[in-house]
Amino acid sequence: MQSVPTPAAQRAALAHDVDRPVYHFSAPSNWLNDPNGLLEWQGEYHLFYQYNPAEARWGNIHWGHAASRDLVHWEDHPIALSPGSEGPDAVGCWSGVALVKDDQPHIFYTGASIYKDDPWFQQLCRATADASLRTFTKAPANPVALPLPDFPLLGLRDPFIWQEDGAWWLIIGSGSEERGGLVLLYRSPDLEQWEYMYPLFEGGLSGAPFYTGTICECPQFVRSGNHAALLISVLDAGPYCTIAITGRYEKQRFTPQQIERLDFADRLFYAPQVFSDHRGRTLMFGWISERRGIEAQLAAGWAGAMTIPRELWLDPDGALGMRPAYEVETLREPPFPPGEPIVGDALEIFAVLPVREEPCGLTFGGGAVLRFDPQTHEIRFTLADDLLHSGTLVLQPDEPLRLRVFIDHSIIEIFINDRVSLTTRLYGSWPYTVAPIGAVTKLRAWRLRAAI
Repeated sequence: MQSVPTPAAQRAALAHDVDRPVYHFSAPSNWLNDPNGLLEWQGEYHLFYQYNPAEARWGNIHWGHAASRDLVHWEDHPIALSPGSEGPDAVGCWSGVALVKDDQPHIFYTGASIYKDDPWFQQLCRATADASLRTFTKAPANPVALPLPDFPLLGLRDPFIWQEDGAWWLIIGSGSEERGGLVLLYRSPDLEQWEYMYPLFEGGLSGAPFYTGTICECPQFVRSGNHAALLISVLDAGPYCTIAITGRYEKQRFTPQQIERLDFADRLFYAPQVFSDHRGRTLMFGWISERRGIEAQLAAGWAGAMTIPRELWLDPDGALGMRPAYEVETLREPPFPPGEPIVGDALEIFAVLPVREEPCGLTFGGGAVLRFDPQTHEIRFTLADDLLHSGTLVLQPDEPLRLRVFIDHSIIEIFINDRVSLTTRLYGSWPYTVAPIGAVTKLRAWRLRAAI
């Protein structure tokens, strides 16, 4: 039997690829999608992820596993979860969450199996881990019994769990033809027995104020006092994107008030997951998918990457903020001298541009341009005059455009005024040459060291 190359050997075999990131986490090889089971445990951050160990396309989904002490340098660990030969996860171990109860790590995940005519029948499954977080044991009683509402559902997947008011609370993505996308809420005193409560959120049908498609995927819940933000990945309501719904939260009731895009990318930023660390921060990773076809992915031998770690917060008015976690700054080389051209393929750029009557933004070379139009409040990212992404950002009077840009070979992540991001992919061997459009108040740039 042919031996499987080690993760280090797999990474070395792909190191020549000019499109492969060097400080964004990607799998050793083959396919990666949703971040899962984000957890800080015994001084390490743990990142699990949807993983196909056989080829660079979706399918045969396992849970890959990596760990880090600083959120930027990652060590590969053995696969955590694999589909069973039969039973509730025989088709795949899909997205889920990790938590600790009584010093015991637990994983709740979506098991996919075949039931009647549904080839991807989904049920909630559970596993526990040893203290080293290297050995995982699936619960023999899987699937977990979740009482269902008294109306038919289109799906049930992607659990998220937290502790509040002496109980465990679980939300899970779902939807119905009559009510649109749903996030269902459950309560448990012990993680064993679950009581169905009610929909925490209903997206409504097409045209409703908070329409989110027919199924709400990968729901995540960020709470601060009486404010909350519900993050939902939208599969089938226009762009394949992630939205943030902010509103009031009291006594396990969520009242939506505003809906915004979390990232302006279409199809390239999806399924983020949040967790808390010992500093009290809410941290998040998201999945960066590909802008190239399956044949190109298979030829490359890898697909998908994680965003850099992001910090989220809710301000006193309930608005959601987002910025890069400060740990990424440890990768900086000495800054570019003022006036020197900013050229490279692994860069961080900080730019402050005054907003006047004319558009402002950045050029990246190769025909790639980020432009903000102060007349229409529109952000546009174009490549050779083809529009790749766009969104609306209304700035306060006299508020400048503040950009933090992270370039990592084929990946560009742009953070805009600590409120929204734009994530995209550009393929090719040419280096980026970054320059401002119009006047600039501040411009600093650094080359970033490899971390993976």
